[in-house]
Amino acid sequence: MPITAEEIFRITQDYVTGFPSSGSNFCQTRDVFSARLDTYIRQTSKYLESAIIGEIGNNTFDHNLNYREGARRGVYFNHENADFIIMADYGSGILATLSRVLPDLNSDIEAVKTAFTKIISGFFAILDLSISEKEVLI
Repeated sequence: MPITAEEIFRITQDYVTGFPSSGSNFCQTRDVFSARLDTYIRQTSKYLESAIIGEIGNNTFDHNLNYREGARRGVYFNHENADFIIMADYGSGILATLSRVLPDLNSDIEAVKTAFTKIISGFFAILDLSISEKEVLI
């Protein structure tokens, strides 16, 4: 089932207000996120998608050190829906984070593609993995 405009609006409102009604979809710790990801894998057998979800979710805990004041720490992950996945957190974002080492990035989509097609160190991009755009799920 495709995502509806109502669902997008509800999740956006939850994001703006700190996810008060997100229930089990907001993971405040890595172990909670990992358990929910394991459940998603068991229920869907979507292993490639799960690897991508895991990378993004784990990066929330590994790299989001500068949350805005009063923001919840953790990641939103609607693990109970196999039709579409939404992930959100209050970190600085993939583009802002990667722009520190790759200042020529121009968009969020370019940053996500780069994150999944290059091995990136804290200082510079070191290896192009040559994954085609069709293989990057966006």
